[in-house]
Amino acid sequence: ISLWIGGCKVLNINRMFENNKRSLIEAAQLGGKGRAENYIPLKLKIVELLKEKVPKGGWKSKASAINALENDINKFMENEQQELESYRPGKKLKYYAAWDKMQRRISDWSRNDEMIKAAFNEVIMK
Repeated sequence: ISLWIGGCKVLNINRMFENNKRSLIEAAQLGGKGRAENYIPLKLKIVELLKEKVPKGGWKSKASAINALENDINKFMENEQQELESYRPGKKLKYYAAWDKMQRRISDWSRNDEMIKAAFNEVIMK
């Protein structure tokens, strides 16, 4: 009988461990989705700028497009930061970053984010 009780305890421990593991995975996924939503205004602005600022014939490369938008993106982030601080003093924009980090982020999005990728495909010379 004691072996049977020990076996039941092990099964219960394993079940609790699996349930806890599943809960942690679900929480992490929700956190990732929430973080991704923070970037939506910036991504929309990037798409808008790519289409608005494209030179005749398109940009020669993604890097040249990203570099051409530096001032406009920085200005957008600064304006958003000022607006946020006007009603939440001391609060920092979740997507505010130095340009070198932002450059890398946009470059990554141009490969991995469907909306950004599609916008780049429209404005880059082929």
